[in-house]
Amino acid sequence: MPRPKRIHYEGAVYHVTSRGNERRKIVLDDTDRWMFVRLLAEVVEENRVTCHAWVLMDNHYHLMLETPAANLSIAMKHLNALYTQRFNRKHHRVGHLFQGRYKALVVEKDSYLKELCRYVVLNPVRARMVKHPGEWKWSSYRATAGLEKPEPWLEVDWILGQFGKERKRAQGAYRRFVEEGMGLRESPWDRLYSRIYLGSEEFLSHVHEVGKKHRRLDMPKYQKHVVKQDPGKIIGQVAKDFGLKPGELLVARARRREAKEVAIYRLKRESGLSLREIGERMGVSYGAVGHYWTAAKNRLKQDGAFAQKLKKYNLEA
Repeated sequence: MPRPKRIHYEGAVYHVTSRGNERRKIVLDDTDRWMFVRLLAEVVEENRVTCHAWVLMDNHYHLMLETPAANLSIAMKHLNALYTQRFNRKHHRVGHLFQGRYKALVVEKDSYLKELCRYVVLNPVRARMVKHPGEWKWSSYRATAGLEKPEPWLEVDWILGQFGKERKRAQGAYRRFVEEGMGLRESPWDRLYSRIYLGSEEFLSHVHEVGKKHRRLDMPKYQKHVVKQDPGKIIGQVAKDFGLKPGELLVARARRREAKEVAIYRLKRESGLSLREIGERMGVSYGAVGHYWTAAKNRLKQDGAFAQKLKKYNLEA
């Protein structure tokens, strides 16, 4: 059976999940869990994705994401590739961590987002790991329920807004709503259409029209029409600024590392290319792209001279 196509459009809402290869664990301790949460925060903020709910289990995770820029693929490659790279380095392993590509189901926001946010945070209860979702630290439940302060990258206002305008009352109503779901046997996936859609007939028609307009559904719409900067021009400009020829950026020499960091940082921020595509442009693996990207971000925060070099591109930290 062929795998279903990705659907990308501005403002799309997705239920996203990814499992460990051969259903093996993707976290081994709390250090891994914090590493995943910090990376999720980074992905949400840097890709301007909205995260409505999340849960991290031992061998998989669930996310409820909204993509104003139609960039789900970019964000998810960022998350899975960099987490795999960091997990492998920490645990001295190689190879795939996740089982194939992530799964993304397109969801009608007004009809199903609230229900799926409940479904996501109830995963630890269904797995009999805890009796109540508030006992599970690694999800969005406690922040949404008002049991702890939500991180800036987590969007709680939308779902709380479904329960009223006064925040305390809305949090209480949300807690009751989630607890009511603990006894439900019906699953929202019973209404899933064609393995990738969850919504009304009108919503399905809308998504179908998006599909007819964009045949290569695995490529985000904004990459086809609104690419911010041409990758070749970015590379050429960085090379010129560092007194190099574009081809010299591909040569691994210490004195050119800073130029390569700047080029990769700009490509990630401005071009819309995936990590793998950036690696192909720069002559490195997608894992190495992650190293350069992280190094550049750290230098932006710690090295004033380096930050000044990027300021001319309007790319401050």
